[in-house]
Amino acid sequence: MSPRIELYNGKKPHHIYGIDKRGYARLCVYYPEYKEWDENTMYLADTFVPWTVTWLNTYEYWLVTGVWEYAESPHGIKKKDMLKEI
Repeated sequence: MSPRIELYNGKKPHHIYGIDKRGYARLCVYYPEYKEWDENTMYLADTFVPWTVTWLNTYEYWLVTGVWEYAESPHGIKKKDMLKEI
């Protein structure tokens, strides 16, 4: 909530869906197509809280360096195809 998400050299940080009606960033902390989230078997405290902490840590580093030092989901590439490349 505070402080607000900042820009780096005029650029928005990676992995936000946009800004909500109240002016807060909507963080993207997982890639839905990978099916990493299962609301029936997973607790928010065990998933979204650590994912959000990782996002915030990466964001803070990005503010200083301009480099997003965390693996990004290859939007448009399926997970099975990505695993073939490894």
